[in-house]
Amino acid sequence: MAVTVTLFNQKGVKAFESGPLRGGLLADPRPDAVPVQFQLPRRDLAPGRYLAQLNVVDEIGRKFAFQRTTLVLL
Repeated sequence: MAVTVTLFNQKGVKAFESGPLRGGLLADPRPDAVPVQFQLPRRDLAPGRYLAQLNVVDEIGRKFAFQRTTLVLL
C-alpha cells in the first residue's frame, strides 16, 4: 500500500506533494485503517488555506481512494 499527501493552494496549484509512504500494518482497534504519519516542510509553505488530499493506492488489490479536507496554516 502506498500513501501520498498533496496540498493545493487557493488557486488550485500544487504547493506540496510527499513521496510515497509505504503502509502495511493495520491499526489494531480498526482493522480497515492504516496509520500514516508525515511532516510538512513548514518553511516552504506560505500561511493560508490549502486543500489537502490524502491518496491511498492498494497495489495488490488494484484499488485507489482519496480523501480531501481543508488545511489552514497560520
